[in-house]
Amino acid sequence: MPSSPHPVALALRTYHVGTLTYTFRGLAMLFTWMLWGDFAAGLFGPVFGNFLPLYLKDLQASDFLIVTMMGSIGGAINILFLPGISRMSDNCRSRWGRRIPFLAITTPLKVFSLIMIGFAPEVGGWIYTHVVHPIAPGISLQAVLLTWLCIFIVAFHYLGMVFNNAYAWLMHDVVPQVVMARFLAWFRIIGTLAGMAFMYYFFKFIMTNRKEICLGLGLFYLVIFLFMCWKVKEGEYPPVVPAEKKPNLFQAFGTYFRCCLSVPIYRNYFIAGMITSCFGCTGTFIYFLTSRRWGSAWRISGRSPP
Repeated sequence: MPSSPHPVALALRTYHVGTLTYTFRGLAMLFTWMLWGDFAAGLFGPVFGNFLPLYLKDLQASDFLIVTMMGSIGGAINILFLPGISRMSDNCRSRWGRRIPFLAITTPLKVFSLIMIGFAPEVGGWIYTHVVHPIAPGISLQAVLLTWLCIFIVAFHYLGMVFNNAYAWLMHDVVPQVVMARFLAWFRIIGTLAGMAFMYYFFKFIMTNRKEICLGLGLFYLVIFLFMCWKVKEGEYPPVVPAEKKPNLFQAFGTYFRCCLSVPIYRNYFIAGMITSCFGCTGTFIYFLTSRRWGSAWRISGRSPP
């Protein structure tokens, strides 16, 4: 069996990606900040995915609206805006890099969107009482609450799309290729542990303490990711080659899909992601459809659901 590297040799080894060079200690610090950010995201993310369907149902939203807000809107936003955002990030040149600015800008806005979602009944109720009802008394409180909530759900989807993709692009730019598989393995482990921690400690209180959970986890997420943006440094990038003319919308989409989907591994990954997203939306729809039918069956039989 091959012997493990000597500790001194391991400490002196250097790792390269682009113009960045890491020692073993520097690589360990990079992993620490990136994975700490992943832990914060793993706590923050389930608030949206696990809480919102129950929240919308509690506010008497229809099943169609729930499935649309949870799945269809996010997919449409990715298809419509991701090509342009990715091109903007690739061409961005700033003193902080080309990925960090997108993360630093979207993180506070994303947190603000989640806090507004958590406080939707209070804020929406104030808007209804002081703005909508005096002008249009025929509009119901439920309509105002759901409209306010849907606005920030769409904003959260958009900001999440920018953030999640910029974070993935940052990994590619700052994590050396030779340790990428190891980093992604730790990335998955930490994210799973964070999701388990959320489900164990917070999910049972999500409906009764939604304001405290949305505010507390949002601020925790904000602080961690802004620190990560401060600590993680990007390298130098080659200058942007100016385009002869600015492409229109259809040309930009054509260039994006032609470049991304011409490589078989990326094309297969894209197809698998689309199938997974479709099944995810279907699962949410089936859940509420079956819960409604089972609830009807229990009511007809005169028994209480288990």
